[in-house]
Parts: sequence; C-alpha cells; structure tokens
Amino acid sequence: MKRIFTIATLILAAALTSCVTPETGDKQLDALTSYMDLQDVPGVYTYANEQGKSTYTFNQSDGQGYFNKSKLTYRIMNNEGNKYVQFVLSAEPVAGQSVDVKMTSKGIKELSSSVTYKAMKVDRLEDNKVYLIGGADTKYTALILVWIE
Repeated sequence: MKRIFTIATLILAAALTSCVTPETGDKQLDALTSYMDLQDVPGVYTYANEQGKSTYTFNQSDGQGYFNKSKLTYRIMNNEGNKYVQFVLSAEPVAGQSVDVKMTSKGIKELSSSVTYKAMKVDRLEDNKVYLIGGADTKYTALILVWIE
C-alpha cells in the first residue's frame, strides 16, 4: 500500500511540474531585455502595461551628461539643473557580471529620489555605453549609461 501511494505521489508531482509555465516576472524580464535591444539613448527604462517604456532619458538639445570613470559615476540633467538622475556603480561593469547601482534623482516624479538596484546584470558594453537590466518579482528596470573605456 505504501509503495502504491509513493508511486502515485511521484506521478502526480511529475504531472504538476510538467504543467508549470514560466513565471510572469520571467516573461516581463525577457520583454524588457528585447525592448532594450532597440534602445540606445542613455537613461532609465521600465517595464509596465505589457511593454517597455523610457522613464527618463538624456535629451541632447536640452540636457547635459556627466561621466567620471574613476568615481564610477554618470549623471543626466536638464540645462536648468532642476531635473537630474545620477548613477553610481559599485564596480566597473563587465559584460555578463552584476553590479549594484545607486541612483539618486531630483525633480522627476516617476523616479524615487534615492534607490539602490542590487545585482543589475551587465547585459552588454558597446558604443561607449553600458546596458544594465535588473529587478525582482514584476518590477524590472533597465539602464543605459555612458561608459567610456
């Protein structure tokens, strides 16, 4: 009797695990990653309402960018200086590795004034930019930062 119960339990467990679909978060992360493949403007990007969107990006005609490799810092601000977002990396980015990113902002209602993104994956480094993607559950964020080697 115990043997039949054990076999039935194993069969049921196998059937249930074969029906499991990818988590919603995994689909959103994949969608944001695909969206980021089409972007090249430095800034902050998020995934919401089944699509990627730019939250705050560098505007060349109305903004300024600042990069300091020795301080692992990149900043975007408007010409008036009343809106900005600054990123400080925990280490120099290496493709395929992860870094923490401390982000501070001012005057941008869509962004928290201070947040640290833990273990953002360095998706790629190309054209003097670093592409970072990370998040948890269903809140995913992507960053494109100027990074000059």
